[in-house]
Amino acid sequence: MRKDTDTMASAPPDPAPSAYDDLLTRADGSVTAAHARAQRAVNAELVQAYWQIGSLLLARQEQGRDADLVARLAADLKAAHPSQRGFSRRNLTHMRKLARTWPGQIARRPVAQLPWGHVVVLMERLESRAELEFYAAEAVRHGWSRADLDRAIREHRHRARAGAPPDPDVTLPEGSPALAELAGDPFRLDFLRLDGHGVDAAGPGHR
Repeated sequence: MRKDTDTMASAPPDPAPSAYDDLLTRADGSVTAAHARAQRAVNAELVQAYWQIGSLLLARQEQGRDADLVARLAADLKAAHPSQRGFSRRNLTHMRKLARTWPGQIARRPVAQLPWGHVVVLMERLESRAELEFYAAEAVRHGWSRADLDRAIREHRHRARAGAPPDPDVTLPEGSPALAELAGDPFRLDFLRLDGHGVDAAGPGHR
């Protein structure tokens, strides 16, 4: 028994990480962080584009023109951008509601950081301005998945923080479920496809 103890005591310590290992870790971290920033930026552009389309629909319909404007625009956008999903009649209706729900520029609001599916949940489940802003900011701050967001709304979590203003400067945390869902969001990936005229950002065989 003493012999085993002496052997363990004399075992050499684990070698310290090499300078190269540190270099690799830092370089890989830079690439990962850059990917996350790019994903956030593209998603913000997608939400902004949807908001702009919704604003155009609102302005046109307020003029009393084209009773079936949404269906007509959906068909023409699908024809113009055949590799992109997101131009269904239902989704254009969501875009119009987005512009109505968040009047004014949306790009710097917390909601613009969320995957499109999260945004739709917010619009379908909530009505009041205070609740919309609260759950959008909290979803970003905590990096909630869409299921987490839906559960938080069902549990009325805003009641526990009634009167507390939402933080407009929140950012999706690294490694969060929301950021993972953003990375695989089919609307964002199709938004990058460029209708086959550029690099397929989603990679071969994604569809």
